[in-house]
Amino acid sequence: LARLDGLPQSRPRLVRKVIDESLAQLAGHPQRQAVQRDDHACAGITLAAPSLASLALRNLLENALRYTPKGKEVWIRVVANTRELHIHVEDQGPGISDNQAVVCARGHR
Repeated sequence: LARLDGLPQSRPRLVRKVIDESLAQLAGHPQRQAVQRDDHACAGITLAAPSLASLALRNLLENALRYTPKGKEVWIRVVANTRELHIHVEDQGPGISDNQAVVCARGHR
């Protein structure tokens, strides 16, 4: 439990704010203009540690931009229902081949 004391505390945050912060951190990225938003559900609120939520989303966006061919788009989509809110990062990269599917296994490095 002592390790948990040093972690950032979760607090209510607007999803739009988390997305805006993540995109601002990518301002200098050469393919930043490829990121499109479909965030009509962005009025939602998430309970997350602000720095960790932005970091997680930024990491997903950086990965998507790395593998998306020039001229193609990366989408951030926010989908909400009555109990949950999901942030999807979709790219048009080559994807993971069948022989590389192990990278999705829990604990794989």
